Amino acid sequence: QPDRACALARAHDSWQPLFSHGFDAALPAAGWPLSWTVVRQALEQGRAVLASDVSQDPQLAAAGSIQRFRIRSVLCVPLSHPPRGVLYLDNRSERPFSPADLEFLTAISLYASLVLERTEERDRDADALRRSTDRVEALQAELLGHHIVGAAAPLLSAYDALRRFARSCARVLLRGETGTRLVAK
Repeated sequence: QPDRACALARAHDSWQPLFSHGFDAALPAAGWPLSWTVVRQALEQGRAVLASDVSQDPQLAAAGSIQRFRIRSVLCVPLSHPPRGVLYLDNRSERPFSPADLEFLTAISLYASLVLERTEERDRDADALRRSTDRVEALQAELLGHHIVGAAAPLLSAYDALRRFARSCARVLLRGETGTRLVAK
C-alpha cells in the first residue's frame, strides 16, 4: 500500500505520467511530490532502488525532495533496458517497502515495459502509415494533374521513380505500350 505511486514514461526531455496514485499528475512535473533523486538514480544506474528506511541511506537522506515530502521508504524500478521510464512508489507512513515488494514491482515492470514498447512501436507504425498515405495521395494528385489515370501500386511506383530521376538530371528512356514498367538506364 504505497502512499504515492506512478508510472512515468520518458518523452524526449519531459515525463509523461501513465498513471498516478496519491497525487495529481495533471500538474506540471516539477510540482509532483516525488523524489527526482531516486528517479534519476534508477535511470542512470539502470536498476531498481529500494530504501526501506531512507534515513539510513546516506545518498538519499540528504536529498531535498526526501526531506520536503517526508518520504520514509521508497521503491523505484526502471522500465525496459535502456530505461524508457520508471515505476515509482513511496511511503510516508510507518510501513517500509521490503525485498518482496521489490520482487513484485520488478515483475510488474517487465509487463509494463512490454506494453510501453508495443505502444511506442504502434505509434511509430501509425506515423509511418500516415506519412505513406500522405505520399500516395500527393502522387495521385500529381498524376491527375498530368492527366495520367490510375492508382495501381506499380504505376505510382514508376511515377515516383520518374520524379526522382528527373530531379537528378538522369537520362530516362520510356518505351513500350501502356502498362510497361519503367526502365532506367
